[in-house]
Amino acid sequence: NNYVGSATISPGDNFFVESNGRHVDQILRAGDTIQLRDSNGRSQYVTVSAVDVSKVTFSPPFESEIATRTPVYTKQKVVVSAKASSTEMKTALESLPGVGFVSVSREGPKDSEGFTWFITFQSTM
Repeated sequence: NNYVGSATISPGDNFFVESNGRHVDQILRAGDTIQLRDSNGRSQYVTVSAVDVSKVTFSPPFESEIATRTPVYTKQKVVVSAKASSTEMKTALESLPGVGFVSVSREGPKDSEGFTWFITFQSTM
């Protein structure tokens, strides 16, 4: 996960303002998934609705206990073509932090179902 900044978030909030004055509009965009943690370390994943400099609006609303200056992270992601080879898929997945080694095979395409992917994570995450 990528560190975005810190925020104080209360139960029911659907937005936060980054506590250190970082311009998170250069990091996040609508549709991104972010991880928020409460004071007890429990995580909640939410989807960014809008970003305005340091203010981030998200949904669903924060459901945990108050979180004071909690770190905010964005999930890592890669975009892989639907027609990618098994080698391209393997390379993309292994580029994500914490994934480790994977084995990938692909069957198809079938007329009505496209490709079938088989992915085995071979290392401890």
